[in-house]
Parts: sequence; C-alpha cells; structure tokens
Amino acid sequence: MRKCARAWSFLFSVVVWTIWESMNEKVFKDGAANVSQAEDMVCFRVAWWFKNLGKGSSDSITTLIWKIKEGCINSTITKSRKAVEWVPPPNGSFKFNVDGLTRGSPFQAGIGGVLRDHKGKVLFLFSNNIGIHDAVTTEIMSLAKACFLCLGKPELCGKIIEFVSDSMLIVSWINGRGIESIKHFQMIYDLHNQISSIDHARVVYCSRASNSFTDMLAKQGFEGGREILSWSVF
Repeated sequence: MRKCARAWSFLFSVVVWTIWESMNEKVFKDGAANVSQAEDMVCFRVAWWFKNLGKGSSDSITTLIWKIKEGCINSTITKSRKAVEWVPPPNGSFKFNVDGLTRGSPFQAGIGGVLRDHKGKVLFLFSNNIGIHDAVTTEIMSLAKACFLCLGKPELCGKIIEFVSDSMLIVSWINGRGIESIKHFQMIYDLHNQISSIDHARVVYCSRASNSFTDMLAKQGFEGGREILSWSVF
C-alpha cells in the first residue's frame, strides 16, 4: 500500500474534502472538531475510492483502511494527535457504532456502522440505502443490521459487544425505559430480543461528535445507493 501511487494520489483531495466537511459541522451545527474521526473518514474514503474507482484490490475495504493507517503511523499529524472522543472498549471486547440518516420528503434513508476492537482497528463496516423510512425507523434498522451481522459471525460468539447509537430515544427504548410509539413497538421488541440473544451485548448512547465516522457511512449509503459490506480478518 505504501508503494501504490494511485491510492495515495487520492489523498490530497480527500483530506481537503474532509476538512471542509468538518469545518461545516463545527460552524453550522455547533459541532466539535475531532482529529481522530476526520482521520477515520480520510482512510475510509481513500480505501473506498481505491477499491472501487482505481484498479481495484484483492484486499477488503477494512484491510485497506488498516494498511493506510499503518502507512501514516510515522506522520507528525499522528504523533501530535490530541485526546480523541471515540473511546475504545476494554481489552478483548468490541464496539459497534451505528447511525441512520434521513433526508427529503418522503424520507430517503441510509444506514451505516463500524465495528472496532480495543485497539481501534476497524474489523467491519457497512453502508447502504434502505429506501423510504422515517428517522426513528432508520435508527432502529441501523442497530438491527449490526445485530444481524454479529449473529452471523462465529468469531464474535461469546465476545463482549457494545452497540453504540447517538439516538438517546432508541437507546432508552431498547434498555426498557418505556416505548412511547405504538408504530415502533414491534420493531423495538424484536430488536430487544435479538440483542438479548447475543451473550454479553449491551446498547449505549454516545454523542453525535463521537459518532461522526458512522454518520459519514450513513451518508455514503444514502447517496451511493450501493451496499457496502466489508469484513477484515480477526
């Protein structure tokens, strides 16, 4: 990956694009600048472009992300990085951040998610358009997708998995604090049972600022229309 000029040729444009997005988030949405999340976005975009728009690669997108990070490990930016808002899970456990996005009327929806280990290594990510849904349904479906994928992966059997969403409403419903929506009752009930079937799994809330990489995956799914599913080697 270090010697691939084509992959690194994308880097300047991707960095400029990501900085522009981060500044918009800070100025127009009163968000907080987050160097670690911006770095994740740059790595994902370079990997995706290289995989889909370049000459292609036999590596998965998650493996390419890890190789890009290794290629940057000696950079001054990495060395001077300040404390990050994304907090890794305890040693030997996993954190699965998810997010959903809706736009327009009727609402077109996209979902995204990223699974990381205690070292912050990206093990899996998904991004896809799910059609027309309201915002609450979209957030529920992002969690349901993550649960479904974990249940289908034997390597995660018996592991501690923390599912993370920036929707305080959905997290409170999943954790049994009363479902106020009749429309979404069955979906929440089914999702609660699905999560309960995973040993040592729980659902927690996080701020939007610490979930920006997953937000970008949801936007990619919304805009791209094409599903992205990429596992790395455990």
